[in-house]
Amino acid sequence: MKRNTLVQSMRRENKFTIALTAAVFILLPLFSTAQRIERIDPPNWWRGMATDTVELLVYGQELDRVKNVRAECDGLEVLHWQTAANPNYGYLTLWVKEGEACRAELRFGKGRKARFIWPVEERPAFKPAAHDESDVLYLITPDRFANGNTANDIQTDMNETALDRSEPYGRHGGDIQGIIDRLDYLNDLGITSIWSCPLLENDMEKQSYHGYAITDHYAIDPRFGDNDLYGQLSDGLHQRGMKLVMDAVYNHCGDQHPLHLDPPEKDWVNGNGTYVQTNYRAAAFIDPNASRSDLRTFQDGWFVPVMPDLNQRNAHVAKYLLQNTLWWIATASIDAIRVDTYAYPDQKFMNELLRAVHREYPGFLFFGEIWVTGAQIQGGWARNQSMLGEKSSVLPQVLDFQFCFGLQEMVKEKPGWAEGVGRFYLTLAGDWMYEQPRGMITFADNHDMGRIFGEVNEDLARFKAAMGVLLTSRGIPCIYYGTEVLMKETANHGVIREDFSGGWPGDPTDKFTAEGRSAQENQAFDLIRTLSRFRREHPKLFRGEFVHFIPQEGLYIYFRRGGEQTMMCVFNSSEEVQKIDWNRLSEFTAQGMGFKSILNDRLLTAGEEAAIEPLDFNVFYFSEE
Repeated sequence: MKRNTLVQSMRRENKFTIALTAAVFILLPLFSTAQRIERIDPPNWWRGMATDTVELLVYGQELDRVKNVRAECDGLEVLHWQTAANPNYGYLTLWVKEGEACRAELRFGKGRKARFIWPVEERPAFKPAAHDESDVLYLITPDRFANGNTANDIQTDMNETALDRSEPYGRHGGDIQGIIDRLDYLNDLGITSIWSCPLLENDMEKQSYHGYAITDHYAIDPRFGDNDLYGQLSDGLHQRGMKLVMDAVYNHCGDQHPLHLDPPEKDWVNGNGTYVQTNYRAAAFIDPNASRSDLRTFQDGWFVPVMPDLNQRNAHVAKYLLQNTLWWIATASIDAIRVDTYAYPDQKFMNELLRAVHREYPGFLFFGEIWVTGAQIQGGWARNQSMLGEKSSVLPQVLDFQFCFGLQEMVKEKPGWAEGVGRFYLTLAGDWMYEQPRGMITFADNHDMGRIFGEVNEDLARFKAAMGVLLTSRGIPCIYYGTEVLMKETANHGVIREDFSGGWPGDPTDKFTAEGRSAQENQAFDLIRTLSRFRREHPKLFRGEFVHFIPQEGLYIYFRRGGEQTMMCVFNSSEEVQKIDWNRLSEFTAQGMGFKSILNDRLLTAGEEAAIEPLDFNVFYFSEE
């Protein structure tokens, strides 16, 4: 086990930020026991940021002997220097004023004992692009999507060096270059925004492929690429009018993280480094009847033994994570952030972090993973729940797990008052508790769940209905990679995150092409492509009204209307033919009004008999323009 991956990762070439190269510090000892500065986080900052006071985490040797620090740069003022409890660390607070860009020389101690070059740059002109209901997200597990550079597959100086595509929990070799190489494919599919599982360094001994056990908050994992390549991915997306979503983890890190192996303070992680299991009961946070011990176990317990639970109540931890977020947004031009396990970190800290980012980037989209049972629990993390008092969240949007559960039940179960399609209807009827329900992120499956095609027992009609409703209902839909080619595994995390065939040299089939897909797979692909592109091409329609009608005999009908455009979506969840009752729909239809399907050649005329076959889903469009 490597004792200090921090020093090793610092030595790796970082082309995207010159500040992390091996030449960023110059050690000039006056004595044989002189101080040595090996790394500073964040590695640089910008003029003109709302956050103009920055706390640098300094890593080196014998920092307890440093009594003062000087900054040689106009407009850069040292406000405070403090050695951490661990003498290998110090906290340097700087005030970054207005002025010119410079390569600040930080001098530690009297005379010229140790110097470190810390760049101060002009603030990037980038402004994050907004997301709305015309968007379609695409979630990627990068290790399993496409291998664009086989040369980076194995890094001999890292803990996990094996590459075995037959091992479900091993590394398979997918990387950032593989995503870049498929951007035209995704753009053609109708995708407008890419959300990748974490790409930061995960120097873990096993199962490092998934990315959720971070060991360096400022470096892309070299098996995925580097910071520069991540910037190229961002540029490639923005050149196509697409957006980049970063997956952020605030609750925990990997147990091989230097800040866990050699922490600045004993309480850098909860439990002072001793493993205590969380109870996974997010409800304890908003439960007015919860015991203090249950709440403490939920928030301070570790997610799993190899993921130490970060203590955001420690002010230095909080600043470290907050500044890291701002750094990545500015450095890589991030448009939105998905927050892993949102309910688990300290919630006061999460509110403070979001407010700080919104001061810097007004309207920036955060959406949080709130994987709980029951809308009344999920809604507790929706923004501005006044009844929760000081526990009220400022989170703009949540990942809508209740939508997912209702959607799956609608296409799997027989219709009933509160079952099947009835449950889905009641789920959306609960939108009153959300400030902006139409901006919630919806999905049919994800990287932690069984594939939707497998969940419906490979029934193509039920699959089409699930994807049809997902891509036309309220919310911002997210498609998990490979759904469009009918990936179907449900057994465990390793296999549901299977390789996308065609993403590796020598794959027997290339499902990124129509020729490489089966007839059934092309049906699924064409459905998703048609609806995603329709959504992208009719933004006014999807930003407009959403109104649904109470299901009757399993027939569920809802409308989208924007300006002169009207869309009628029809799903017969029953196993019998159902007829449309046009009288019920008169607020959206008029006698003789003609609707044309965007999925096939079917035409409907309001007032005329219209039979809907069992398990049939269709989308009908009308425009006066």
